[in-house]
Amino acid sequence: MGTPANLEHPHPQAEAVPGRQEKAMQQGEKVNILMVDDQPAKLLSYEAILSGLGENLIKADSARSALEHLLKTDVAVVLMDVNMPDVDGFELAAMIREHPRYEQTAIIFVSAVRLTEEDLVRGYSLGAVDYVSVPVVPEVLRAKVGVFAELYRKTRQLERLNRELERRVEERTRELEARRLEGERTSALLETVLASAPAGIAVYDRELRFVRVNEALARLTGLPAEEHLGRTMGEALPALAPLVEPILHEVLRTGEPVLDVGVAGRPDRPGDGGYYLASYYPIRENGEVWGVGAVVQDISERKRAEEELRASEERFRLMADAVPQVIWMTDAQGRAEFFNREWTDYCGVPFEPTTTAQLVATFTHPDDAPRVLAAFEEARRTGGPFEVEQRNRSASGEYRWFLNRGRPYRDPRTGEVVKWFGVGVDIHDRKLAEAALQASERRYRELSEAQKRFVNDAAHELRAPLTAIVGNLQLLARFKNMRKADREEALAEVTREAVRLSRLVNDMLALARGDAGLRLRLEPLRLDEVLREAFATARVLGKDHRMERGPLPEAWVTGDADRLKQLALQLLENALKYTPAGGTVRLELDLGDAHAEFRVADTGVGIAPEDLPHVFERFYRADRARSRAVGGSGLGLAIARWIAEQHGGGIRLESELGKGTVAVVRLPLAPDAPRGR
Repeated sequence: MGTPANLEHPHPQAEAVPGRQEKAMQQGEKVNILMVDDQPAKLLSYEAILSGLGENLIKADSARSALEHLLKTDVAVVLMDVNMPDVDGFELAAMIREHPRYEQTAIIFVSAVRLTEEDLVRGYSLGAVDYVSVPVVPEVLRAKVGVFAELYRKTRQLERLNRELERRVEERTRELEARRLEGERTSALLETVLASAPAGIAVYDRELRFVRVNEALARLTGLPAEEHLGRTMGEALPALAPLVEPILHEVLRTGEPVLDVGVAGRPDRPGDGGYYLASYYPIRENGEVWGVGAVVQDISERKRAEEELRASEERFRLMADAVPQVIWMTDAQGRAEFFNREWTDYCGVPFEPTTTAQLVATFTHPDDAPRVLAAFEEARRTGGPFEVEQRNRSASGEYRWFLNRGRPYRDPRTGEVVKWFGVGVDIHDRKLAEAALQASERRYRELSEAQKRFVNDAAHELRAPLTAIVGNLQLLARFKNMRKADREEALAEVTREAVRLSRLVNDMLALARGDAGLRLRLEPLRLDEVLREAFATARVLGKDHRMERGPLPEAWVTGDADRLKQLALQLLENALKYTPAGGTVRLELDLGDAHAEFRVADTGVGIAPEDLPHVFERFYRADRARSRAVGGSGLGLAIARWIAEQHGGGIRLESELGKGTVAVVRLPLAPDAPRGR
């Protein structure tokens, strides 16, 4: 049969099983026991006997089924019948043993017949570890299987522990080797650091003898490095001993470092104009002070540069105070070191050294502060100049615009930025002039665009009445004998279109004046009286309508009487125009704490919701809700809005198609005006 070949070359997934099984046993879980017998009843009896072991019991009713299970999982014990119809137990044991994974698996044969010695020898040679005769004694079978299952578990655990031990030993070996190499690298690095350090470095033991000296220190002392070793300061450098040895004793006694000891000149070199800086620190081993380390730097060049810089800064301060612009200076990190008198006079606060961030937070407008700090930080990062416009607060609390320019100052010897210098120029008046010019240019562009749109719209709107007038006049001129009724109809249309054209031109002129910046004649007046006059005029036009006027309390506003009357008449005429005969048009006025609000309500055709957002646009007509037969220029509501806005107020429409419209105008009351009675 082909099954053994399959066992020799198992499915790839089966190879991963041992790891999972070991992990399961590591966690104290069950092992697998495979029971093989072609009789289901026997398998059930084996299962009942072995269930008390608490292990995973796998049943196979044939050799093929058993081999399939073995390909999928690890098995601790195989319990099989010697006599099976397809493959007997001996043949199956041989197949199992051919697979490397099952060379040591415990195989227990069950036999219902007495086996010969030859059969017993054959079974043991094939890997059997025991035989169980039928009838099976449950306790015996359970004990034998349990012993081999536990043995399997312990064996696997030992294997795992051995592997883990080997892994740890290997890791520890690698770690020790890495530490050894790191120690060698560190030692070599320290030697390189000592040899390469530009500062002089020395190490003293507790007797103050030199233990290590680098070449830089040897150059400073003028004594070869090897002539220091093993000698005390007094022996090697007697002129320096009175200065250095007390410091070394103090470090040994206190265990604390002594830093930045400055020495001008050298006792062993009279006339030496140099300047030296030394620091001494304790060296500890196992918590005890073992010796003292010393680092000595020749900072003569730096000291000379600092002195030159201080003299230069003093000259700079004298000149800066005479300049009428703000002059400032910071260190390389941006800490302010100097502001001239122009700045202190402007902000009214004596200058004190502080950080740039604190200065900006105190004196710069909050909207400008992030931008100013970002510009300075970018300049510090790149080492380049910066320029930024910012508003600074004066002593009076006023914010004025300044153009702030900063430049780095570099050390001529090292090229490093050591200072920042800057100038702040008051450009407030220039900024105001620029803003006014920009506003003027923007207004000009807006007016130009509005004029273009107006001309285009006007040309379109004028074409219709002019076409009607010219067409009818041409008919009258061509047909001299036209019927009287046709002639009268043509003349009537000419008259209507001429009136419409006249009104359109008047409305266009009114809006054109508004676009050109026409200023109204504003004065205190009573809005209620203006509304009464407008209502009286509209009543004459509304003979076929029910005209209603609500209470008109006394209301003082600052306005142009003619324009406000035009506004009210425009709304009343619109209401009459779009309200069928017999409908109602109502005018009323309400007063608030600071505003007057008048309404013109009608019961007319109303306006569709999609048209409401556009009704104040020039030449817009809500044709779906209103008939073009009522005429109109399409400019009335645009003029009404312009008048309301010129009075510091506003206008809105509330409408429902088929039920009517309410026009609401809101105007501010005149200051200190008496309220309505």
